[in-house]
Amino acid sequence: MAEPEPLGLWPGLAIGSLLFVLILLCVLGNLLVILAILIERDLRSRPQYYLIFSLAVADLMVGLLITPLGAWTTLRQKWEMGVTVCDFWISVDDKGFVSRVENQKICLISQDIAYQVFSTSTAFYIPLCAIIIIYYKIMRAAKKRFRRERDRRTLNRGVVDDSSVPLKTSKQMDFEEQNSSPTTQKYTATSGEKNNNNYPTNCSSPILNKQQNGRQFSESNNKVNFRSISE
Repeated sequence: MAEPEPLGLWPGLAIGSLLFVLILLCVLGNLLVILAILIERDLRSRPQYYLIFSLAVADLMVGLLITPLGAWTTLRQKWEMGVTVCDFWISVDDKGFVSRVENQKICLISQDIAYQVFSTSTAFYIPLCAIIIIYYKIMRAAKKRFRRERDRRTLNRGVVDDSSVPLKTSKQMDFEEQNSSPTTQKYTATSGEKNNNNYPTNCSSPILNKQQNGRQFSESNNKVNFRSISE
């Protein structure tokens, strides 16, 4: 029996591109699932995610070890990597490619075609679609959780920045009140009785000091004028 020839340029390019996209999706998808479970503490604390983690690791090994060799064999239409690699490939592959690699003979379908289609669909295609949907939902949940954690950290960072503004303690306020001038203390006490608002009145002002000094100066001038008139 003659060996099959390699695929042509355009058929090989089309099949190779499709196989490359499938391998890339398999590796990246399972790698993202593994990283999501390893990074998120809530996912690690739930026992049901250990099964998903093990499935993702198994699928990642298939995408890295099994599928590339199978794709190359499909494109070349023969095995070109030696017996050792062939034994390794068969040992780690769950299906095996013994009939295509070693036994050069025609495989006959001894069972009903409808049963073969049903068996292949239920054993491979339906679980594949279910796994893709589940992995997509896991990635969406992990993405939402990551955004929620990022927003929470940003909010906490803003609260910490606002709380870092220094506030005056009671000791500092007492110290400032003791070191203030007597005129300011008198004005503070008087204004505190008249003012019922919550505005601080224990602060000294240059304008207030000038007014007090002007009053004292005018009172002293009035006393001097009264003495001169009386004399």
